[in-house]
Amino acid sequence: VRPQSEWDGLLKQRDPASSATLEGATRDVCKAAFMLEIGALKQLLWDEGYPADGYDRSDYGNTPLHCVAALYHMSEAFPSSFVFNLLRGQPSWLSPKLRPPMPRRMATVVASDLLSRVDAAAAEAAEWLIAAGAGVNRANSDNVTPLQAAAVGGMERVVAALVAHGAEVEREDERGSSVLLTAGLQGHVGAAAELLRAGADSLHRNVFGYGFRDVASEPGPFMPEDAAARFNITQRAPKALPAPTEPGEDDWNGGWSRKVLEGYEELDVCDVDMLEASEVTADELFRGYVARNRPVLIRGLISDWPAKQVYAMDSLLERFGGMGVHVSGIPYERKFDTNSSHMGVDMSLAEYLEQVRSHSMLGGTHPWYVFQGYRIPKASDSASSPVTEDIVPVPELIRGAFHLGVKHARNKGPHPESLGTKETSKRAELFVNAQFAVGGRGTGAPMHFHNTAWNALVYGRKLWFVTPPHHKVMSNSQILQFAEEELEELVKSGVHVSRCVQRQGDVMIVPENWGHGVLNLQDSIAVATEVRFNLFRLANVPSVVRATDPRHQAKQQHGAADQEPPRRPHAARA
Repeated sequence: VRPQSEWDGLLKQRDPASSATLEGATRDVCKAAFMLEIGALKQLLWDEGYPADGYDRSDYGNTPLHCVAALYHMSEAFPSSFVFNLLRGQPSWLSPKLRPPMPRRMATVVASDLLSRVDAAAAEAAEWLIAAGAGVNRANSDNVTPLQAAAVGGMERVVAALVAHGAEVEREDERGSSVLLTAGLQGHVGAAAELLRAGADSLHRNVFGYGFRDVASEPGPFMPEDAAARFNITQRAPKALPAPTEPGEDDWNGGWSRKVLEGYEELDVCDVDMLEASEVTADELFRGYVARNRPVLIRGLISDWPAKQVYAMDSLLERFGGMGVHVSGIPYERKFDTNSSHMGVDMSLAEYLEQVRSHSMLGGTHPWYVFQGYRIPKASDSASSPVTEDIVPVPELIRGAFHLGVKHARNKGPHPESLGTKETSKRAELFVNAQFAVGGRGTGAPMHFHNTAWNALVYGRKLWFVTPPHHKVMSNSQILQFAEEELEELVKSGVHVSRCVQRQGDVMIVPENWGHGVLNLQDSIAVATEVRFNLFRLANVPSVVRATDPRHQAKQQHGAADQEPPRRPHAARA
């Protein structure tokens, strides 16, 4: 048992009036469980008789077991997650709970590395809750059980604890996906193995017509070695296309240099499926890739884009040369790091393009990049925007596939009945942000993750690094520096990193919560568009995730409650 001082502060934060209600008592237990304060949890459950199986109607009906499963959110991409604490070198309540500990500041964080250090403590919290009467199959108001939530996050030992106490392994979500398939879509090898040992059906298919074995047998969230060794499944090789004919020295290339980053001249690799745009339909793209959380590269999709003319160097300078841009080693550097060496500078696009053409960009051997976001539609369709819909119209294949996606979205967004057809749904109904990306060879975006996005390369060549959700990576290292100094060790540690060379005219779709970074092998200009909805993450985050963020904590009242909180039946203590 830990010293009382470690959890005494947590107990004193309780609001007496709130704790006197079922919801308030549930929030207290949830917070102790989520924060892995086992001593506080035992005191609440066994000494003070708080209910282990309470639920909070104001918090989507989540129970304390849901709160334990929610711990994986600390590896997600929101500002108060532990990932950003590590990148910024800031202390966190989670730091002393890690076994083994992690350095206070890290340049690159892997989600699986973080979660592996708290999974055992989270399983212990789950065991104490179950011993005190928590129901392992109690669903919240979204009809999600603790086991389903733990499977989404890949909490392997929590999954094992819940299964050992009778959690329903064959439960399905609203799309008919089993708990096993839910874990598989994220690449959670350990959680999937636990579920298979518990008898989960690997052949069960969801409403889209695929199941766990289908996911493991295709290039996607599982490494071929894991599919073979852990699941006895042979994974097929990625679908390939021949390299397109490069423009000759005398061919017009929009005024963009064709020189390739030194050391990468002969690189021609793609570890994800490659498709010709003319050979795939919107339904096939949605069901085969978007709905399966699999990356894909599509060739020939933007051959008629107006951007080819607008982004030609002379035209770009004439129309947008005076536009202000922010240039930095990593985009959105203030979010990723507080280190002043990463802070960028403002200049005109014309000034930056002159640096690109002379290869004299700021940053020296690890040059800086322009990656500028335009919210759809207000900013993207303004007169000064370089990403208006007349310049970068949504290809019909993309519009159709993501139209189908929004119909099955979990998060709040446009109601399906308000949408047009696959051909007429508006850009603002499907997509939230258009990113204008310009950089010389050696520049690029660091490893990060977010919602699904489609990335269209108008001129240049890029090398993508992508990792499945289980191994998603967040980094504040400039991407060339990452490739030179960190990538090899990351792969040796077991992180599944796929690579793919994207050529001008190609569109890369990077799925939801996949880690990805991009290195410009040539001077490049591109547009990345992020979708408005999510398909795989849970719709609602338990409030305890936000409640533990010091920036959002409300002032707590102190003192004893005027009335006793709800008690569990005495028999439940046995």
